[in-house]
Amino acid sequence: MSNQAVQLTEVFKQLSLSEKLQLIELFFRNIREEAMKQESADVKRRKAAESLLLDYTKDEELTAFTTLDGEPLYETK
Repeated sequence: MSNQAVQLTEVFKQLSLSEKLQLIELFFRNIREEAMKQESADVKRRKAAESLLLDYTKDEELTAFTTLDGEPLYETK
């Protein structure tokens, strides 16, 4: 745990029960908002990938090098 977290914990211990509950509510609200943003970003990435799937499987300009899949790669010196 970081020094900052340890300090926050010590301050938290000194708060009244009401203040602790209010603070915890704020923490959970913040965590929930961050989680929702992350889920939203994941959904956008998934939709973008799905919309491009046909291009990446059928477009010859994008699949030209797939014939090399499975070929060993050698490092040149």
